[in-house]
Amino acid sequence: MGQCLYYEVMKRGIIIVAGGIGTRFKGNVPKAFIELDGKSLLAHCAGVFENMHIDEMAVAVPEGYITHSRRILSDFGLQIIIVVGGKTRVQSMRAAFFALGDKIEVVGVHDVARPLLHPESAEAVFLAAEKYGAATLGLPVSDTLKSIEDGFILNTVPRDNIWAMQTPQVFHKKLLKHALHQNTEGCTDDCSLIEQLNEKIFLVEGKRTNIKITYPEDLQIAESIINLRK
Repeated sequence: MGQCLYYEVMKRGIIIVAGGIGTRFKGNVPKAFIELDGKSLLAHCAGVFENMHIDEMAVAVPEGYITHSRRILSDFGLQIIIVVGGKTRVQSMRAAFFALGDKIEVVGVHDVARPLLHPESAEAVFLAAEKYGAATLGLPVSDTLKSIEDGFILNTVPRDNIWAMQTPQVFHKKLLKHALHQNTEGCTDDCSLIEQLNEKIFLVEGKRTNIKITYPEDLQIAESIINLRK
């Protein structure tokens, strides 16, 4: 894509991928509708983007949850489109992507499992994507990494220049559309799609509070973060 500079405000769209059922969380409802501090994870995420320059939001939810999602999102001052997600993350993202309007120029993709995203981080990664074509939030890995086989440690994996990815991940719409027409099998995040095109992705350092709700104990950590913010 090159490093073209954009001086005009680009039309922004945000996708919230909320189609998962939260298998590892083992909840009674899909993860998007689990409550944190009295609000669903979906409401927390929508609230972050309501306070930014966002022109459209597309949300992919599980089948049977369109009406429930519409009730949750009805009070937000955004143009919101709700679609049924697919069996995989990429399928859900694809459904939401093609629901966005033609005027959208840059698209961010955010996991509903990250409800504590800071608006400052979201704005930073959008600005980087507008400048470079593709950008993501991430954090340098601080833990020691080991390779394991049959329950035993094989060796230590060097962690120099190893970063853990966060969301949102943001791209020029035309670039992401091109990536979605390629083979998406095995892609676990949106950057993987762009990597297949051999395009560069700018890395913006995120915040450690932008945690992913994967297991029940993660909710307790998130509650603690919210209480500290208060």
